[in-house]
Amino acid sequence: VIINVADASNLERNLYLTTQIIDMDVKVVMALNMYDDLLRKGARLDYENLGKLLGIPFVPTVSSKGRGIKELFDKVIEVYEDKSEITRHIHINYGLSTEKAIKTIQQTIKVPENYKITDKFSSRFLAIKLLENDVEVMKLIETAPNVDKIKEIAKHAAKALQNELSDDTESIITDAKYGFISGALKETFKEGVLDRRKETDRIDSVATHKFLGFPIFLAFMFLMFQATFTLGEFPMNWIDGGVAWLSNFLTENMPNGMFKDLLIDGIIGGVGGVIVFLPNILI
Repeated sequence: VIINVADASNLERNLYLTTQIIDMDVKVVMALNMYDDLLRKGARLDYENLGKLLGIPFVPTVSSKGRGIKELFDKVIEVYEDKSEITRHIHINYGLSTEKAIKTIQQTIKVPENYKITDKFSSRFLAIKLLENDVEVMKLIETAPNVDKIKEIAKHAAKALQNELSDDTESIITDAKYGFISGALKETFKEGVLDRRKETDRIDSVATHKFLGFPIFLAFMFLMFQATFTLGEFPMNWIDGGVAWLSNFLTENMPNGMFKDLLIDGIIGGVGGVIVFLPNILI
């Protein structure tokens, strides 16, 4: 039994891994860690209903305080003993064209001579990963007796899918996974008031305030001016001194001639006159 630990305060991103576990067709229990953060933000999650939709039991936990750990392991035992009413295998629908490609590859993998592979891994999972050009799965199927046929079918199916949907197969499958997650959360997750007010909104509310916005803008411009000319003065002096030292050194140690004039007055003098302003430009 796999314990899939997810950050409850960032469900959409964390549930992406869960979709891959669903494809693998293995027993799993989801630990919704940091569940107190989710509640603190005013959000609400019907995790029991979400579990029914995904076929995976969800257990809210707060590991830093030891909350929900006993319930989590009780649920693991329940799933292991096949006593969970929620646990069931579902298929994520990747769309008609993608499902057709998956089925074509899956039929090539799911043959009696490949039992050593299919006994350990779901043929559907392998087919999806082959569509995504997963390197590890590519290595895994090298042991299959009909490996050449599998590769040929997978390559042809991936190319046909890309041509039809005008996108690479990895993006197609990723988009479908996030679409599935979004649909499941839409039915079970209610965003809190604090969640709606994003960090950027808080910054914008101050920076674009009708009274505070203009003084903040002037203060920011003043700081930029000071940083450019006050802080920039130090490296400017260092560069200017370095150029002057190099010029004097070459003047004293090089024989007179056209090359000396070109090097000192032309190259060093010209480049030095430009790079001395480099700190101001960078700041």
